[in-house]
Amino acid sequence: MKRKNFKGYHKPDAVELDKVKLNYSKIKQALTIIQTEFVSKKKTYIYIANNGRKIGSVELNLRKRNLMHLCGFKYENGARQFFQAINNNKLNWKKVWIKDDGSTFQKLAVIQKLNLLSGLDAEISIGRGNRAAILQYDNLLRSKEEILALAISYDDHGEGIPISLLNLNMKTKRKIGIPAFPVYAVITENVVTHKKQAKIRKNSPQKIRQLVESKLKDN
Repeated sequence: MKRKNFKGYHKPDAVELDKVKLNYSKIKQALTIIQTEFVSKKKTYIYIANNGRKIGSVELNLRKRNLMHLCGFKYENGARQFFQAINNNKLNWKKVWIKDDGSTFQKLAVIQKLNLLSGLDAEISIGRGNRAAILQYDNLLRSKEEILALAISYDDHGEGIPISLLNLNMKTKRKIGIPAFPVYAVITENVVTHKKQAKIRKNSPQKIRQLVESKLKDN
């Protein structure tokens, strides 16, 4: 059998593996949040930018298989099996790889707070990343406090996919250096039944309420 080799990752040594295992409860918390708040749901975050002159929206499709990457791991059995192994408490640690740049531990420090990105406490940063951060993305979905952010990129089907979890407590935020705009509404669509629900800020202007109403009516 051909030996697995993941570029930019390595098998953790004994000290690193112990450190990873100390964060296992946080990974379990993140799994629960993903199952409860994101799986089989398409979220659309509506924000206001440019001093009220622009209304924009960002879509997020976060799936079970994204958990592995958001933790900063590679798993020899694949992303889907990683989620199932964590869910069943049967993770094979010998098949876990961590990132060479050390960012696995930065991600694990905040992974259990993904719930901060599920509702109206989130903020949006617009842009395509920057060269200093060595990360290209379309938008950032970030917590109001400087804790964490999801870098989102749109695929060929126009779906917003999370490509990285950023720890804003680290130096990352200084490298990002772009403004954040408040989320005024979140529309959650069940991708199976296509039923939609919306959360709207009490102080939302009428144009936000009208936009939400129109999106709830769209099929």
